[in-house]
Amino acid sequence: MDKTLSASGESLPADYALQDPEDYLYALSQVVPEVIAQAGVDKADVVSVGVDFTCSTLIPVYENGLPLCFDPKFAKEKHAYVKLWKHHAAQPYADRITELATQRGEPWIARMGGKISSEFTLPKLWELLDCAPDVYEACDSVVEAGDFIVSHLVQQVRSYVTAAYKAQYSEADGYPSEDFLAALDERLRYAARDKLSAPLLKAGSLAGRVTRAAAENFGLPEGAAVSVAMPDAHVAAPAMGVLRPGKTVGIFGTSNCYYFLSEEDIAVSGICGSALDGVAPSLYGHEAGLCSLG
Repeated sequence: MDKTLSASGESLPADYALQDPEDYLYALSQVVPEVIAQAGVDKADVVSVGVDFTCSTLIPVYENGLPLCFDPKFAKEKHAYVKLWKHHAAQPYADRITELATQRGEPWIARMGGKISSEFTLPKLWELLDCAPDVYEACDSVVEAGDFIVSHLVQQVRSYVTAAYKAQYSEADGYPSEDFLAALDERLRYAARDKLSAPLLKAGSLAGRVTRAAAENFGLPEGAAVSVAMPDAHVAAPAMGVLRPGKTVGIFGTSNCYYFLSEEDIAVSGICGSALDGVAPSLYGHEAGLCSLG
């Protein structure tokens, strides 16, 4: 939804890109059984499930995983819906985060190539707080769409890779500090603690096993292993065998994403992000790209 909010007919401002997460659950219930049927396999032979999703795509949810837009109270509130990766209305917030982080010499800004994108987690979280404080206060968590899908198969966990590249998380320092967040906006001081808390799991980790309810809803075998979610481009690199320093991979689509690996934490101006274990174990994965290809 980039022109009109379907639930209300409200015209959306410029640079909005929203979705209804009900679409994701409906798609799973239709696509997964159809894929298994077309493959001609017994669903009992499905031993594992992996989820990838373009990030940062954020959904405000209650503690039980229910999106706030499913609640009649917030069904006509645009900020209760999914903010897609290409939702760019948070650009003023991204600019301020970049400016303050640079002024303060925050260590994580260098890992992001010196600039924060409006597509990242923190600008969208701040936009939610600033534009719809009632939604911000009501939600128990703001989750990535990939993690949202995993939570409907097993339980709520967070992808370390997504948090590292899109929410500036590191194992050494955690999320951006409470002091920094408060310097942006005092209301944000405890945003990471209150809205981004959940177990963080590395790429390839077991998030859990398909529950009975998920098996019934999505046509999967109960007990199948479910991996922690991954960003959609990042997951292509190990699949293509890019697992050693000096290797580079490019993924071409709506945008282009490039990844290269190194044994050292190298700050490269202009890249999109860098994270230890971000692409391959025990290596730094550096991400760059072209924003438009078409």
